[in-house]
Amino acid sequence: MKVILTSSGFTNEEIVKSCEELVGKPRAEINFLVLNEAIKAEIGDCRWFIDGLQEIAMNFGGNIELLDLQAHDLSYVRARIAECDVIFCFGGQTDYLKEVIEETKFVEILPEILEKKVWVGSSAGSCVLCYKEGKETSVGVFGETIENRYYLELLPICFLPHFRSTWFPQLTKDVALQESRNMDLPIYLMSDKSAIVVRGTLEKPEFRAIGYGYVVVEKGKIVEEKEETDTCYDRRMKKIITVDVFGGEHEAKVESLIPKVHVYGIAVQDGKALISSQFDGYDWPGGTFELGENTIETLRREFKEETGYDVEPTKLLAIHTSFFHHLKKDLDYQSFLVFYAVKIVDGEISTTGFDADEREYASEAKWVDIDELHKMKHACSLDIDEELISYAKELV
Repeated sequence: MKVILTSSGFTNEEIVKSCEELVGKPRAEINFLVLNEAIKAEIGDCRWFIDGLQEIAMNFGGNIELLDLQAHDLSYVRARIAECDVIFCFGGQTDYLKEVIEETKFVEILPEILEKKVWVGSSAGSCVLCYKEGKETSVGVFGETIENRYYLELLPICFLPHFRSTWFPQLTKDVALQESRNMDLPIYLMSDKSAIVVRGTLEKPEFRAIGYGYVVVEKGKIVEEKEETDTCYDRRMKKIITVDVFGGEHEAKVESLIPKVHVYGIAVQDGKALISSQFDGYDWPGGTFELGENTIETLRREFKEETGYDVEPTKLLAIHTSFFHHLKKDLDYQSFLVFYAVKIVDGEISTTGFDADEREYASEAKWVDIDELHKMKHACSLDIDEELISYAKELV
């Protein structure tokens, strides 16, 4: 079984990496099939649904397809599922989602799906596989309205999402402790930055909590807890921590973030990688998109400016999200980092394409042994240097 139960989707790198590991292929190649049944019963602003789709798009490079269970028979649903790597089930009204899964007979093939595919649930998409919380919590905390006392009960736990979220301030440790006294099952109280990775089989599932800001309760006692200490963002709390190129942290309001897209190329020849020397370390050649460009055009232009080489992309390697503070400008950015494998088709090393800012912090590009990169500092606010070096080694 390969399941990830999340409170709010791909809100941090650990959850993304766990999905990549379960699928067994690079994130740039992972294809998603999205089930959005639970949202059909929601009213009000559903902007969170768009946010969730964006997180999939920014972290994974494969196809993102939608499937309406109520519009098709099981044979069609099976065929669509066979073509995807991950089924992502969105949140919304859990009781309504459970009814749809049963009425469409999707429940008949769900155990097989959980064994063969990767299921990622978000909020209701996680809860529905587990045991339902008590009526007082269901109605008083989560606002469920359908008189249904059971979920699918495929996994022997109770999943309580959105711990410490401004959406559900009534959801506290005391609620989980009370649920635990009434239910002879583990209670997982999960923040939007946490998730549960489930392996094993449906008969003998194995649970591992990841991320931060979660509490596990059994028999009226807290048996595991991890506080929110990470510096990543919380979009619902409306403030984040951005990181500058030297590792310094800066608090910023979400509303002040400036969106950017940066595209980079990884070129390898004769066991050596081409790097751009920056600050007291290095970065992969590339830079910021200009309006009217697609990612390939940005890649060609920026690579030429920083190295002097003309390149063509051969493969999309990875997509990451960074929260960066520009020291000189005192500005905060939310940046989407796109990495391609490239081949050099013409040119020679040059700095003639440097702009005024680049002349202050960058120097001539150079070829270095890939094994030497481990000893060098990657000028990036994300801890992704090992992942990118592994991609470089695969290109040798």
